[in-house]
Amino acid sequence: MKTTPGGILTTLHSFNFNDGANPYAGLIQATDGNFYGTTEAGGAHSAGTVFRITPGTLTTLHSFNWGDGANPYAGLIQASDGNFYGPTESGGAKRGGTVFKMTPLGVLSTLHSFNTTDGSSPEAPLIQAADGNFYSTTYNGGSSDGSYGTGQPSDWVFASKRSKGKKRSAGILTADYLRPAAAAAGVQLGPGQRFGFHNFRHGLATWLVNQVTDVKTVQGLLRHANVTTTLGIRAHGRCEHDGGSGSGAAGHEVREPDGELAGDFAGEFL
Repeated sequence: MKTTPGGILTTLHSFNFNDGANPYAGLIQATDGNFYGTTEAGGAHSAGTVFRITPGTLTTLHSFNWGDGANPYAGLIQASDGNFYGPTESGGAKRGGTVFKMTPLGVLSTLHSFNTTDGSSPEAPLIQAADGNFYSTTYNGGSSDGSYGTGQPSDWVFASKRSKGKKRSAGILTADYLRPAAAAAGVQLGPGQRFGFHNFRHGLATWLVNQVTDVKTVQGLLRHANVTTTLGIRAHGRCEHDGGSGSGAAGHEVREPDGELAGDFAGEFL
């Protein structure tokens, strides 16, 4: 978005999941005058993207494919050599996240894949220091096995064998558990559709609707800014609950604005 000093806001681009989703990190303005950023999800492989935006035109420069990284949560920096650098929270050769370099033309090179022992889940951006090197932190991992505070490995529900039982990142859990479970259950995903932790939220929504819960209560629990979104899920869930056909049969295509599938598609996994 663009906002003038007087408070006039202009939407420059609306992501549609195919070109990215969840742009958590801020933009940077590069030396060419254009803006560059990342999306944590979406893209050709549902693993996030790097993009360039000129006034009104967005170009996807790279779609992560898990092998070269996934979920670039932290965003980019442009280094003194003119290239862009950043981390991905997940993916890479060891699935613990990566550090990458990308040229202004979109050619990406993986500089490092974290293996848990040397860290995992790098969520903070890189900085380039006066010595020319890059520095940052990882959220998990390290030689002390990545435990938090007084927590023990046995405290984690989804523990990692490779990292001595420590907590696993959301991206790895999705890849190792949720998506295989969805495939084993016969869930068919069409182009641009995905299955992840957010589907459990829609499962709750479907259950509440089928219990004839007050719509304002559902809206509050799901934190929908607009009750119209809640009503759309409610209508779909009631149609499926009542055994309807027609529009109900197409319910697996109902989506919330964030691109997730809504209705009983998620409810089947409660």
